[in-house]
Amino acid sequence: MTKKPVKSKTPRSWKQAEAHPSISEIVPEFHDGEWKYYIMINRNIDNPVTGLKGGAFFVDSFRELQYSIDW
Repeated sequence: MTKKPVKSKTPRSWKQAEAHPSISEIVPEFHDGEWKYYIMINRNIDNPVTGLKGGAFFVDSFRELQYSIDW
């Protein structure tokens, strides 16, 4: 019998995402005419936008954040 892989610890709320060790801060910002969320990640985390480590990026929704980072 094979074991099912353990699901990653994907946050289920903004509060859980902000408390996650990969995230240093989440800042709501009015950008390009609408509200977006500026996600600041720690230096050792792959940035899904730049492909480099660390930095920050924008997301439009919590769902987008969930799919952006390898939790």
